[in-house]
Amino acid sequence: MTKRLLVGIDVGTTSTKAVLFDQDGTLLAEAAQEYPTAYPYNGWAEQDPEDWWSATCATLTQIFADPQWDAA
Repeated sequence: MTKRLLVGIDVGTTSTKAVLFDQDGTLLAEAAQEYPTAYPYNGWAEQDPEDWWSATCATLTQIFADPQWDAA
């Protein structure tokens, strides 16, 4: 029988986090990747959306790095 897995992704202010759970809610893996924030002017904060995407891809790669978690 194939095991069902659940993935959670949180793209936050300072980092992206990804978690992997089984169908019973047991945490199987977690990863986080930080990215920079630029402050070009007083009261401004900027981030590059490409950093969000790269961090999302990196954290997903990390949580599925264990060969027992078949992402297919």
